[in-house]
Amino acid sequence: VEAHRVFLREIIDSLPICVAVHDRRGRLVVLNKTASEILGWEIASGEEEPTEAETVRIEAENAEVLNARTYQSRVDECVRDRHGQERFLTKTQRLIDGPEGANQYVLTLAVDTTQRRQEELRRREMEKLAATGRMAARVAHEINNPLAGIKSAFCLVKDEIPSSSPHQHYMPRIEREIDRIAAIVR
Repeated sequence: VEAHRVFLREIIDSLPICVAVHDRRGRLVVLNKTASEILGWEIASGEEEPTEAETVRIEAENAEVLNARTYQSRVDECVRDRHGQERFLTKTQRLIDGPEGANQYVLTLAVDTTQRRQEELRRREMEKLAATGRMAARVAHEINNPLAGIKSAFCLVKDEIPSSSPHQHYMPRIEREIDRIAAIVR
């Protein structure tokens, strides 16, 4: 029996997800290494009871499961790990039977989705940057087309204005400004 218990404990501790079991009084009775590392929880030794604040928090968290007697899932719940870092967990809770009778414990399984969520945020940022780039390219194209026409028309008109014209001094300035606009949108 003890060898079987040790074997099962090793299986639970090797899981890459958080596994925790609370009794109806809110006491933590099973906790795997992943849950302990991420959440910083520990199983109280002996018959120690959880603090009143812990009991209230656990009871509130488990109330739906205990009352509904069904699965409850919470997607991407934000928690702080033992180092104070934000972690996102997808939790599923279920009532399980214990040696004392039916539905005596709440099993919580939680998958750390922090990395996936961060990758999603990075992907969204990259998509926004790509969309901004595409929009900038379209705007530049829409500006360059008429600008090329303006420059061509200006070159034709510029040659027709006599050098003695009082407006001749505007010609180099107009050409510079057309070239400046073209350089900005490139």
